[in-house]
Amino acid sequence: MKQIQPSYATFEQAKKLKEIGFDSYTNIGYSESGKKYYHQGGQEPVKNGQNYYEGRDYQGEPFLCSAPEQWEVVEWLRINHSIHVEVSCDVYGELWFVKLEVCSKEVWDDLDKRHKILTAHRKFNNEHKSKQEAYSAAFDYILNNLI
Repeated sequence: MKQIQPSYATFEQAKKLKEIGFDSYTNIGYSESGKKYYHQGGQEPVKNGQNYYEGRDYQGEPFLCSAPEQWEVVEWLRINHSIHVEVSCDVYGELWFVKLEVCSKEVWDDLDKRHKILTAHRKFNNEHKSKQEAYSAAFDYILNNLI
């Protein structure tokens, strides 16, 4: 049986998420150099004044930001920015497509934001070779253009 492997936000996406307020605790983090590591000792890092976690990994390299799994980013975008990211595949499972949707009345009533979200999927390459690649492309677009 094949193992399910977690898919994480890229280093650049994690830094951008940190800048715009992602402050959920995750077991995996990125160091200042972009190295991914597991938080040791089972203890939550201490939050600093900016609601981000600070600490050091087991080799002493400073912790920069959380490395959320893609599903965590999807939920955070839906809850905090009313953007629903939906990924589906073609009939053969060879190509993956992204659709972005508005998921709150408040955002729906904001015509500018609604228009940007509803037309966003047409503005980036919408054919991807994996589900993870499709999510990553959507996150890049959302983080650089919608939020």
